[in-house]
Amino acid sequence: MDVIETAAFVVSLDDTKPVTKEQSFQFIVFENGKAGFNGEHSKMDATPTSRLWDMGTRQLNSEITTAIAQADTKLKALLAKHDFKVVTFEGFGKNFIKKLQLSPYAYGRTETCRSVSVESVAWVKAMEKPHMSLEEKGKLGRAAIAAQSKYMTRAVEGKGVDRHLLGLRLLIKPDEPKPSLFADPACAKSCYWRLSTSQITSEYYNGYGWGEVVPDGYGCAYSVKDNALQFNLVSQHLKNDEFAQHFNEALWEMNGL
Repeated sequence: MDVIETAAFVVSLDDTKPVTKEQSFQFIVFENGKAGFNGEHSKMDATPTSRLWDMGTRQLNSEITTAIAQADTKLKALLAKHDFKVVTFEGFGKNFIKKLQLSPYAYGRTETCRSVSVESVAWVKAMEKPHMSLEEKGKLGRAAIAAQSKYMTRAVEGKGVDRHLLGLRLLIKPDEPKPSLFADPACAKSCYWRLSTSQITSEYYNGYGWGEVVPDGYGCAYSVKDNALQFNLVSQHLKNDEFAQHFNEALWEMNGL
């Protein structure tokens, strides 16, 4: 009983319908539209919880019903615009990468840890040269990963670039002229995220992700598992199947180094 009473939340497993349950109160809504309310009386009085329930049920007027219908239409249109592809690569994972004394988290992070560097560009170009030796490609790959790891360490220490630029940009008041730095086309291009990536890793996740942040871009959530790598690709129908194939080909080529 002490475990239940001191829990931050409670998970309720229902054998007929899914139910989301909070410890203090819960709204239970079933597929057929029927709904109920369950409150923990020791923490709250019945009157305010009853009024809360009334507000959630009696105020469903024609205006709200119309808004719900419009939201449903917009959501369906948004879903139709997008394509989703999961890439699960089982050639290697975190354990193998660590055996090579490399950082498994130096693969393809953007945002404040940009993946494009002088070293990574040199590596990519080298991988496209069929006559270059595997040993030389491997050296360039290790150099690119080392550069990325160093950049990530500096970013964690507050020595990156993007957060500082964002802070400066947000300090500009609406009636102030934009400094030349932010008016420079190179700055605008640098902040146009065609590839938005991040990673959360769990051996128990089937996947997670988000959409693209620009119309002609990709959202790429990835997980570095013990013996596999997983990528969830989302775009507005920008040939995700082809992108997924390139992922697999590149990872197998990296494995060969």
